Amino acid sequence: KLPRFSDSTLNSLFSTKEEAERRLKLPKFKNASIVIVKLEPKDGMIKKTFGIAHYSWWRTKDFNVSQAKTV
Repeated sequence: KLPRFSDSTLNSLFSTKEEAERRLKLPKFKNASIVIVKLEPKDGMIKKTFGIAHYSWWRTKDFNVSQAKTV
C-alpha cells in the first residue's frame, strides 16, 4: 500500500536547534515556530537538502501533528 501524502507544502527540518534558530532571523520565517518531532518511517519521506543541517520532509496524511512539541 502506498502512503498518502499531505496536501500541505513541503516541510523544512533541521538537524540542530541552532540551525533552526538561525532561520528564524530571516524575514520569510518571521512568524514561524520551532518544534521537536520524532519521525517514524510511516510519517513520510525525508531528503537531505540545502546546506549542512537542512532536510526536506514530505509528510504523510497519517502523521499525528499533536505529537509536535513547541520549543
